[in-house]
Amino acid sequence: MFIDPHPAKYSVDSNSDATTWKTAIGLTLFTRDDQLKTHETETRPYTVQLKRAARTTTNATPEPVSKGKKVTVTGKVTRANWGTKKYDAYSGRTVSLQFRAKGAKTYKTLKKATRNGTGNLRTTVTAGVDGYYRWVYYGNTTTGAATSTADDVDYPDAPPPAAPRRAGPASPPPVGRTRHTCPHG
Repeated sequence: MFIDPHPAKYSVDSNSDATTWKTAIGLTLFTRDDQLKTHETETRPYTVQLKRAARTTTNATPEPVSKGKKVTVTGKVTRANWGTKKYDAYSGRTVSLQFRAKGAKTYKTLKKATRNGTGNLRTTVTAGVDGYYRWVYYGNTTTGAATSTADDVDYPDAPPPAAPRRAGPASPPPVGRTRHTCPHG
């Protein structure tokens, strides 16, 4: 369970709350005039891992870029600070740079990078085909995973992606002409 640091939410207010919690069932009974009658709590043998939410961003430049030239992919990793109800830089962890070519369905990891002291990411890759770059942080015991929105990079001199093949004829059969004769004349 990942918890966002939104200021209107009051349930978590300390970063040390990111840990394993025991579960419990609570029962509260009230009288007809809303007076507390009884309250019972019973712990259960189940646990839940409470984690701080994380965010990542991606920016790939230049756009567009020529094939064979360098693309610089930057980003930032932040995580929830429950004490201040804001997101702070999150440094010192390894993040994966992924790429998906246009027309493909899956991303592939190109390389890994370690965030600097301010949570910034920066690496370079060689341009090849049109596609999408994104950063992925896989999380740890106190911070949840995060995947950035992908940044689209076009290569004007790249060949277009292959069109999917369709079953059947490539084009409809030719339409023939028929001669109509009039029976009256």
